[in-house]
Amino acid sequence: MYYYRAIFKFFFDAVVFNIVFCLIMSLLTGFLWSLLFFNTVGIGVGLIGFRVFKNDEYYLYANLGFTKKNLISKIFCIHLILAMSILFVMALFKIIL
Repeated sequence: MYYYRAIFKFFFDAVVFNIVFCLIMSLLTGFLWSLLFFNTVGIGVGLIGFRVFKNDEYYLYANLGFTKKNLISKIFCIHLILAMSILFVMALFKIIL
């Protein structure tokens, strides 16, 4: 139980920085490009933001047995599943042009 709670805590802490970046990019480029930024560049922006503002929390995850590489790979998988589901729903309702 604590395993998933820790992963989602890290995900939500890192995705806050990603969402702010993607909202700014959405205003500049559009929603589809923002979704692409959410999965590619946004992951890096979120991790950099987490490292700058919450770097001490890495010790918490290290004490739980997570490495940075393990956390980053899990975050990437969660982002990929989330973006694919959004694209699927958009294609289902023919929102994509």
